[in-house]
Amino acid sequence: MSSHSKMTSEVLPIGSSPLESTKEFISAAAQNLGSHLRRIPNGEETEQRSNFIAWQHSCFRIELIQPRWGGQPSLRKTGRKYTLEDIKPVGYHDQAIASYPILRELKASGVIPPDMRFRVCLPTPLGVVRGFIVTEFCSAIEPLYEERLVDAIQRMQEQIPASELTTLFDLSFENATLEVDRGRLQDPDSYWESVLLSS
Repeated sequence: MSSHSKMTSEVLPIGSSPLESTKEFISAAAQNLGSHLRRIPNGEETEQRSNFIAWQHSCFRIELIQPRWGGQPSLRKTGRKYTLEDIKPVGYHDQAIASYPILRELKASGVIPPDMRFRVCLPTPLGVVRGFIVTEFCSAIEPLYEERLVDAIQRMQEQIPASELTTLFDLSFENATLEVDRGRLQDPDSYWESVLLSS
């Protein structure tokens, strides 16, 4: 038996794609990976989300964002308390709900099999907040962002059948944090910046 025949048949696409649209990506993934796929990404590799979580910094007020991402901490008002109203909706639900009909269309036309699930990749609040927010405000902002993310997930669940929806959390920042704790990553800020810029 060849080594190829012994390989597992399931493939989990991750990372970015050079393709320009969700429909193009889903079609190409299905046609090239075929039966190796059980869950197909909803296009997070293309369009607005092609650079990992970089698009999420627009959820935050400019005075909360680290200067390296264009933030202006000097605009902060002393003693200001931030609330949920200061965090914009994360947008993952809008993207998923808009691209779900593409999955249904491609199923109906036979491009992808009827049992293919629709996968939505999400960041953790820790990853987004620690990546973009000035350190002294992370503990206050993280639960607010988490509330926005939970709301996005609930909205997806309202619009996309549970039998077709899969969510996947991307843990690149979290794994880097473990490496820092173990002493194997000496400059986490440079690492996290490279992750965001190279995606």
